[in-house]
Amino acid sequence: MGESLEDFLLNLHRLSKYCQLQDETKEQYRQELVRDAFVNYLPFIRMRLLEKDELSLDDAFTLATTLEKAQKNADG
Repeated sequence: MGESLEDFLLNLHRLSKYCQLQDETKEQYRQELVRDAFVNYLPFIRMRLLEKDELSLDDAFTLATTLEKAQKNADG
């Protein structure tokens, strides 16, 4: 992955604005779409993210960055 998790998440947010969603639930569904795309793109931590019963986009990002840092430290 060439971009940081933060940049990747920002790009997902930008792309989600092009989704055709109903007005009443647009923001909720947009957040869920971004969260799902974010989790699916991260195979090295996907299982850890999916262990959660409920996972918000903010929680997914926080956990992903924590796990990414841990993996980098372990790799040396």
